Amino acid sequence: MVSWPGTIKPAVSDFSWAFWDFMPTIAELAGATPAAGIDGISIVPTLMGSTTQTPKPYLFWTWPGGRSNRASPLDALEDHSSTSGTSGTSGGGVGWRLEQSSAGLAMHVQYDTVTGVTLHTREYPSVASEGYKKGKGAGYGVRTTDAAGTKWKGVVEHCGQTGRPSATDEIEIYNLDSDPFEKTNVNGTEAGKTTRAAMVALLADADVECACFQC
Repeated sequence: MVSWPGTIKPAVSDFSWAFWDFMPTIAELAGATPAAGIDGISIVPTLMGSTTQTPKPYLFWTWPGGRSNRASPLDALEDHSSTSGTSGTSGGGVGWRLEQSSAGLAMHVQYDTVTGVTLHTREYPSVASEGYKKGKGAGYGVRTTDAAGTKWKGVVEHCGQTGRPSATDEIEIYNLDSDPFEKTNVNGTEAGKTTRAAMVALLADADVECACFQC
C-alpha cells in the first residue's frame, strides 16, 4: 500500500514487484541514482498511474526446501513421530518457544503455560550446511507473466544436484489469475507444460542459483 496525497491517485494495481524494487523506486522519486548491477527496477510509472509498465521477466525466491517453514510450531504439533517429552497439561494453556538445542539446532518447545512443563520438543536440521549454501536440496519459487498477461507461479520443493533450476526438477505450476490460492497444480495440462518449459528456459538464461540466501 502506498499513500502520497496529491501525487499518487487512489487505485488498485496487479503489477507484480518485490522488495528489491523498493530501492530503485525510492531513488527515482528522490532524484538519485541507485547502485549499478542490482536486480530491482523502479515501479514509479505504475505508482503514477501507468497500466502499461512492462512486467518483470520473473520473480525468484529460494528457501531451505520442503513445504513447511522449518521453524513452524504447526510442524511440531502435527508430527509427533519426531517429538519427545511428556504429554498432558495441568489445565493451563499451551505455548511455544524457540530454543537452541545442545546440538546447536533450532528447537521448538511446546509447554504448559501455567506450570512451564515441557510437553513436546522438536529439533530442525541446520539449514546452514554446504548443501543448502550450494542449493542442493533447497527449494525455489518463480513467478512469471506470459505474453497474454496471465500470471503463473512455479514451486520446486528441492532443487537438483546441480544447484541450479533444471528441466528435471519436479515443478508445481499454478495459474495465479484463476487460482490465486494455489490449490490446483496444473503441471500436467498443456498450459502447465508450456509454462513449465518457459520458466525453466527463463531461469536458465538468467543463470540463477538455488542457494538459500535467506537461510
